[in-house]
Amino acid sequence: MVYKIKWTIRALNDLHDIYEVIAKDSRRYAQIQVEDIQNSALNLTSFPLMGVLCLNFHIYHIVKF
Repeated sequence: MVYKIKWTIRALNDLHDIYEVIAKDSRRYAQIQVEDIQNSALNLTSFPLMGVLCLNFHIYHIVKF
């Protein structure tokens, strides 16, 4: 089965905010951090069950990293 990552508007806004905060010190490291986050999320396409089961949510498909 082929999986795709669907970024929500909130997630994209969060990435932008993360970039903006880090970029105050270093635009280079801000870009590296955002790319690292994006690449980590892309790992889910190959390993959709990676992570730790969140027992707080009582829903099987919600995991935390």
